[in-house]
Parts: sequence; structure tokens; C-alpha cells
Amino acid sequence: MPTIKQKKAFKEVLKGSTITGAMKKAGYSESTTTTTGKLTNTDGWKELMNKYLPDDKLADHHNQLLNQKRLDYFVFPKNMEDEEIEISVKEAGLKVVNIRMSDKGKMAFYSTDDAMAKKSALDMAYKLKGSYAAEKQQNVNVNVEVTATSKELEDLRMKYEEELLNKYKS
Repeated sequence: MPTIKQKKAFKEVLKGSTITGAMKKAGYSESTTTTTGKLTNTDGWKELMNKYLPDDKLADHHNQLLNQKRLDYFVFPKNMEDEEIEISVKEAGLKVVNIRMSDKGKMAFYSTDDAMAKKSALDMAYKLKGSYAAEKQQNVNVNVEVTATSKELEDLRMKYEEELLNKYKS
């Protein structure tokens, strides 16, 4: 059963807060908010997620995103025949929805996949499945005794910083 704090944090997340921000607003201690898993790995949080964001509902909406269409148009010369326009649009791999006259010319409307919605849906799916490679991060601490001038130190710092960046980029 979710605690009062878990319910408050969940409501904040639904309003658009990050997990950390939601935990702070719900009254969790500062030290607890640095490890969001202390909230998201609890049975109470999982119960809230299953109740308000059930997998089948998410899958339906996710599928809608993957199949989202948008309406777009080409403009053709006013004197071009509709049949000719339809052939041109079909050659682009699209199907005409409607042709209308405008001050620009004949507008041939067509339906196409919404690439941004599809990209967003795929990105979400890959993240949820853990298919993205983990980000590489490496911290290096170097302790040295210094007896050089400011200019010499700055030159050394820049040299070693560049070497380290080149070494750990891959």
C-alpha cells in the first residue's frame, strides 16, 4: 500500500515534476532525494504505477504514437490537372487525400507518418527496454606538488586536459 509521501510524489510526477523534484515537494529528506530508486523501487510506487499507468493503457498510447499520421501538402500550378497531380504524388509514394485551389496554386493534401511522434515513441521504447548503451563516464583525480609559475601551470593544465580528453573520448 502506498504511503502518503509516495502518493504526493506520484501526483507531482503526473504534473510534470522530475522524480527528484517530486520527492522534494512530497517532503522526502534531501539525502533521500539524491537516490530516486529509494522511491521508484518500492512496492507502493509500483502499485501506483500499475493502478494509474497500467501497461496495457501505455501500450495502446505508445502504439498510437508509432502509427501517428500528419497531414501535409504539395503546391502545384493552378492549370495542372487533378489526375496529373495524383500521379505525381503517387510517384512520391503517397496518396492524395484532397486537392484544393488556393491563391498559391492547387494544394494536394496527403497523409504521412509523423516522424517526430514515431521517433519519440521509439526512443521511449528503447529506453524502457534498456537497449541504449550506458553513458561512459570516468573521473580522474591527479595530485601533484606544484612549483611552477601561473603561466607554466596553465600550459600544463591545457596540455594534460587535451590528452585526457583524447584518450577517453572513445
